[in-house]
Amino acid sequence: MQEEFADFVNDSTAREEYEKSPLTKFWSQMSQSYPRLASQAIAKLLTFPTTYLCEQAFSVLCIMKNKFQARLHVEDDLRLAGSKASPRIEALAASMQAHPSH
Repeated sequence: MQEEFADFVNDSTAREEYEKSPLTKFWSQMSQSYPRLASQAIAKLLTFPTTYLCEQAFSVLCIMKNKFQARLHVEDDLRLAGSKASPRIEALAASMQAHPSH
């Protein structure tokens, strides 16, 4: 990937294309020449790759804001709600001690 990046930095045609194209279009065009670099860039640029995920995140945000009105910072909760990872609540609860020793 470092070699690919070095080639990319010295590519004058890529620089010209970068100046006249939007970022997402530019990196999709570069996927032929620099596949690993382009896939990393596209993954960073496309936070919500589909409208479904965007609508789902907005619905979760509306529920959070209505349910927890006093809560001002919901970024972490929203990130968790939008991800496909499921929390391991049993493992977390088992690792906690109910009453600390005195």
